[in-house]
Amino acid sequence: MWCLGTDSFYLTPDVENQLRFQDGRRLLEALKDAYMDATFQAEVHTLRAKFPGDELRFLTTLGPLAAKVQAPVFQQFGLPAGQRGVILMKMGVRLLSINSPDLKELAGDLREMLCLPREEEDISSTIKKAESDCLDLL
Repeated sequence: MWCLGTDSFYLTPDVENQLRFQDGRRLLEALKDAYMDATFQAEVHTLRAKFPGDELRFLTTLGPLAAKVQAPVFQQFGLPAGQRGVILMKMGVRLLSINSPDLKELAGDLREMLCLPREEEDISSTIKKAESDCLDLL
């Protein structure tokens, strides 16, 4: 299971043994193969075009679409289907990417295949922007 440390996420030993670097790379490569499906790519690009500038609508519609192609891959790697599997995968890849720029690069490639920015926005920058916007209102 995933645990919250004092200042960051860490893997418990049982998960760490299961999700090593090679497993992370194989997981991302399998997702890349799934995402490359021409029908899936057409659907993703149609969604992006349907919701220009409405990121929330795009993401909430993308989730179920992506879940369909992610489910068999997640099952193959022992991850739960749906949002929980996505969260576990993201956390695992983020941790493994700390010492592996090429794994981070591959994760960025996958995000682009979903019409998302290469880098996931850091929550601290989002918080700082929200604080700044609030101060501007005062």
